Amino acid sequence: MTTQQPTPVTEQTLIQDISAIISQYRSGALAIAYDDAHVTRWINQFDPHERMIVLEETKRLLRQGYLSESTFDSFLDTLKPYFENNRGTAWNNVSLLNIQQNGSSQNVMVNKLSARIYEQYALTTKINDLSANVFIYLDDFIFSGNRVLRDTRDWIANSAPQSCSLVITTIGYFNYGQHYVQRKLNEAIVESGKNIQLNFLKFRGSDSKENRFYHKDNADVFWPMESARHVAGVTEFLAAQSRQFSYRAPSTLSNTTFSSSRREAYENIILKYGLQIIGYSQDPSRVLKPLGFDTFEGLGFGATIFTYRNCPNNCPLVFWWGDPSAPAGTTLSRWYPLLQRETYAR
Repeated sequence: MTTQQPTPVTEQTLIQDISAIISQYRSGALAIAYDDAHVTRWINQFDPHERMIVLEETKRLLRQGYLSESTFDSFLDTLKPYFENNRGTAWNNVSLLNIQQNGSSQNVMVNKLSARIYEQYALTTKINDLSANVFIYLDDFIFSGNRVLRDTRDWIANSAPQSCSLVITTIGYFNYGQHYVQRKLNEAIVESGKNIQLNFLKFRGSDSKENRFYHKDNADVFWPMESARHVAGVTEFLAAQSRQFSYRAPSTLSNTTFSSSRREAYENIILKYGLQIIGYSQDPSRVLKPLGFDTFEGLGFGATIFTYRNCPNNCPLVFWWGDPSAPAGTTLSRWYPLLQRETYAR
């Protein structure tokens, strides 16, 4: 009896694995097929000796952090049973909030959940109904927390009933963003003079990502080590900022987001090309950073969560920056994105 040998891991097998994960990205709204050829075109922008590391670690990130439509649906299906069984709240006392000022993720999720509740239980779900006792602010993931804060702070001050519960409900969150939103919303509740109970609910226990400064050495975001000083352009980029950047130090703690053997090299490669992309813009926004949009100083947010609907701009630029349909020679034509965003900062 012969033992079947495992398939060797090659660039081509990794390309196939990545394309299988992202094949339904943006639900076919883009003209480009998200197939092996697409991933090959993206990876070929990296130097040959860098490609294996980038493919291995990108596959790892996507396998854990790519939120597919089926993940969204599974999350939504947990909500009615959770509120009724765990909180003792009848669904007819619950109202979804559809108040997102920017973006469409909340509208999509509210409509999806309403339809699924009707199909499964023949119940009509309240939306922005102030007669409810419990209000659910629904979104995919909390990154910086700024969007959640902007939407709900206005609602608390101007629309919320005098007494109610507000539940920020997401698939998951980055820890700093969640803590920031919690602190600021509790301040807003006090200022409003209302009796509002604030809670946070996420899909699974594992769906919180560490990105707080005092846990930086084991962070679940791109956070380069001291060796990044040798990446071309890093010193100049950081020299223009008012605060000294704190590099990640070695950690003995396990980290499931990155592999310990490849993380440092991978972060430096992604940083290198992010700086290159910024160099394509004559006057880049101050929040545009090589490792993703961020209002704080540093190298960028470095998000490691992606959704089937749109790649967050908090992710490193190499994943989403660029436009394949841009005329040749223009700024956005100079990088081919793996997960093209719906909108771009120029």
